[in-house]
Amino acid sequence: HEWSPELQLSAAEALLDIVQVNVPPDVAKMISAASFRVVKNASIDTIYEAWGEILVSVLPAVQWREDELQRVLSLIDAHSARTSEVSRKLAARVLGSLCHLLNPHSIQDLILPRALTLCSDSDVEVRGMTTESLAAIGSRLPISVVESSIWPRLFDLLNDSDARIHAAALRSLAQMMEPHVSLENLPQIPQDNLLFTEYIPQVFTEHCAFALRTSSEDQRLVDDDSYLLLEMFSEVFGLLLLSSLKYLEQNPHALENSYSTFLSIATCNGPVVRRHCAFNMPGVCVALGEQYANELSNIVEFLSRDPDAETRWNLSAGILETCKLLAASVSSDNLFKAFVVLVLDSNALVRYNALEHFSGIMSVLVAKTESKFQKVSAVFQDLGWLGQGNWRTQRLLIEQLRTSAEHIPRAFLRTMVLPSLLQIAEESTYLVRLEAMKTVAYIMQCIAIPVHLEESFEAFRVEWSQGGVYWMRNAFLDAGFYAVTIYSRGLLRSLFGVPMLRLAADPVVNVRMKLAGSLDLLHRACSELSEFKLAVDLLSDDDDEGVRNVMVSFGEKIEREHGNREELDRLDETFVKAEKELMERAVDEAMNSQRAVRAMKTFRVGYSQGAKSVDDWVVSSNDSKVSSDMKM
Repeated sequence: HEWSPELQLSAAEALLDIVQVNVPPDVAKMISAASFRVVKNASIDTIYEAWGEILVSVLPAVQWREDELQRVLSLIDAHSARTSEVSRKLAARVLGSLCHLLNPHSIQDLILPRALTLCSDSDVEVRGMTTESLAAIGSRLPISVVESSIWPRLFDLLNDSDARIHAAALRSLAQMMEPHVSLENLPQIPQDNLLFTEYIPQVFTEHCAFALRTSSEDQRLVDDDSYLLLEMFSEVFGLLLLSSLKYLEQNPHALENSYSTFLSIATCNGPVVRRHCAFNMPGVCVALGEQYANELSNIVEFLSRDPDAETRWNLSAGILETCKLLAASVSSDNLFKAFVVLVLDSNALVRYNALEHFSGIMSVLVAKTESKFQKVSAVFQDLGWLGQGNWRTQRLLIEQLRTSAEHIPRAFLRTMVLPSLLQIAEESTYLVRLEAMKTVAYIMQCIAIPVHLEESFEAFRVEWSQGGVYWMRNAFLDAGFYAVTIYSRGLLRSLFGVPMLRLAADPVVNVRMKLAGSLDLLHRACSELSEFKLAVDLLSDDDDEGVRNVMVSFGEKIEREHGNREELDRLDETFVKAEKELMERAVDEAMNSQRAVRAMKTFRVGYSQGAKSVDDWVVSSNDSKVSSDMKM
């Protein structure tokens, strides 16, 4: 605090980076003490604000003794009593930060009275900062205290003549309610609390009327205050809707009006408003999904094509939860369309967000149904496009394909997924190739039906185990060693055993070294093969000293394996059982697919005989069956 202003600003610049990470409590206490001394004597607003930012950031990490806390509160009181607006604004901000480290009782006794006093400050910026701090304070207090002590002052702030205070109060109200309207807490909302049955519903319905009126106008022409309030209401719409749900469920007209409001703001020409609507979509589906599932799915599909990339990014972040909430109540067509559009988006960040939910979407919307899968088949036409951007996106895509493979029809796995995976693996980096090989091995297991499996694996084996470049053969080994962790011994031996063991004679030492390092993993499955003994002999007597050194520990590894024989046998039984179940599901899927083909052929015959639609053909088929039954 005795340094020159220039030096204080330089120190603040360095400390601002430090306090953004986890600072040890004793270090945090030293920084906060220094910050208090600087702001106490600061005469330049820039220094005051910079060190105030440091103080607010570091306070939650400090562990105060009772006497120290009293001194801190005395300093806050001193700043609150100053004539400087900057000083009072800092006091308001520190109150919000300080409550993060106190229990609810201390917050109610020590922090809340001071904050409520500053809410009546004559300066609009001080009132605004205090209103923002109320969000942190109120969210840590019992709902009864919020109703009795905070709501009267918050109501005044909601009716403040300055639109900035009005908007800040809306946000603080929503943030106070957030802990109480989560999915697990929503059913436990007290029935007799006036906040949920009267106060918040009144605020919500009044702002719905305002938003419905304002969003119907051209947002480029509305006044700044109206657009600010519309932006803020669209941001907190989901939380206020959930907080008003008890009231809305008993008032159908108000419920319908809330849907109409959301439709209006989600389709207005204000991009920031639409971004907030996309962000709020899962919460809105929780509240309105049962009554307006079809209408909400239309909005989802509409927002997936929004010209604003951030709107699509927000929507893609919550697309899985949205689909979970709507899929059970509505036809999935619009949800399919929205997901396909997002996952094929021209923006790499939107695609990445959607890809993170790929396997979940496959489970929720597709679930092994080939007719449904056709609706998202466009995603699989060029999987390489999805991975464009960087290697992390490619690796995410491959991981998602592996976790969703059991939900994808086997025919698509063979004809679309495998070729695309191998193309990505061939063109990308080592880490991507490693994930691709794991996924290839898993997909081979999922294909299950022997004739299809042999055909797919043979194409893979020829290209990769005999590849012209050594890294392709190394990648084939990666696939095989991953298969050790999920295949039964019989399946591993029949597919990977011989091709892997033959690489003991590979001309490139890197390939032989890789095989030698994990050769013991093949022992349980392949020890009876003549190729296994030949591989051991070749690698033990290899021309390269490094390969020979790796093989020195081979015998020791085999002895350790013998000690775990019972555990390995139990694991193999688990793998055999899993593969049997995969086979049964694959056969059922193939049979269902054949029945669908036969049904389509029958339909075509019926259509050619005069049926004009599917419904006509179903009726005529049923009539024929009835006539046949009567003859019998």
